[in-house]
Amino acid sequence: DWTLWADAFLNSSCAMGVATNSSEKCHNVHSVVEFFSYPTEVLKLPVSERKELFRKMTKTSDPGGFAPDSFKATANMSYLEEAVMMVVMGTLIGGPLAAFFVGVYVLLFGSWTANLIFFSVLGVLVLHPLPRVDGAAFASKTAQFSMYRYFSYRLMWTGDSVEKAEALGQWLGAAAPHGVLPMANILSMPAINAIMGIPFMGAAASAVFRAPLLRYLTLLGCIDVSGPAMAKAIKDGYAVGMNPDGIAGIFKCNHDKEVVFLKERKGLAKLCLRHGIPLVPAYSVGNSEAFNLWFDPFGVMEGASRQLQTSLFIYWGRLGLPIPRRVNVTLLIGQPIQVTKVEDPTQEQVDALHEQLLCAMKETFDTHKAALGQGHKEMVFV
Repeated sequence: DWTLWADAFLNSSCAMGVATNSSEKCHNVHSVVEFFSYPTEVLKLPVSERKELFRKMTKTSDPGGFAPDSFKATANMSYLEEAVMMVVMGTLIGGPLAAFFVGVYVLLFGSWTANLIFFSVLGVLVLHPLPRVDGAAFASKTAQFSMYRYFSYRLMWTGDSVEKAEALGQWLGAAAPHGVLPMANILSMPAINAIMGIPFMGAAASAVFRAPLLRYLTLLGCIDVSGPAMAKAIKDGYAVGMNPDGIAGIFKCNHDKEVVFLKERKGLAKLCLRHGIPLVPAYSVGNSEAFNLWFDPFGVMEGASRQLQTSLFIYWGRLGLPIPRRVNVTLLIGQPIQVTKVEDPTQEQVDALHEQLLCAMKETFDTHKAALGQGHKEMVFV
């Protein structure tokens, strides 16, 4: 029909680099918030004052956007604070890796007693109930600002993208790539909740909720990434953020290009159409640079990871340990996409919305990459 044809035309125009008048107007002014520069007292303010402070802390460009490399610098951080964060993150993020290697060693060389002790402790770490806490409240009790400084965490957008998302209230945000660990996505949970004052939940793979030590990061405010769980959270009044390329995207991680495994993954578009959920395209700059990873060249580990819905690979960062490198991490927010509810969408409707998401994601990255010192990188969908 006419609407579908018009959507397809706009998508193809965007893919070819043809800018519409509204796109030019929207991209005329860019904005950024540097969360690492926030005063910690913000967490004591009521929500209305947090939102007002967010607007005051927003830096706005001249028409045409920020100059190249404007936000390439890292945040100031003491050696002691950096060392503490390395220990904390190494413990949480390295938990699954340590459990694997220690488990293999104990199985091969340990006594029956050693095996009993190890697997009893592992069972407790994996299965003990996590406390029910409010994500924003938990974030205010953690070293979230140290994490912001460690990653020089920023939020960047064009025009009125953030204002529109805030006005919508409930939406589904899609931010790729996954990388070894989606640091920008993790940091967005306390940032959007505790600082911006927007009720927000992150969606994580089921395996994360059972990963030793790593599972404690879900206390920042996580739900399962399944479609019904996300739709329910949105119905309950939350905005939800997720990583659309998921576990499969980990195996496409590349330091030279921004490779996103999303070309044929259209389940997100179908979910949004069936429930009429607004879709917010986003991109996480820095996710693919925090770690290196290794997996076999034959696809065995990748195939097993998909079947088991858990990630099986070797990863390392600083000092050859499971500690993320101190790279700049920025979450880019695109223009929200309004979605009309269609209980039984056609393949053409799903394809059109999916293409619109890909187009918006690439446009968002290309718009801001130079200001972040990433002008040499290209985004590739596979």
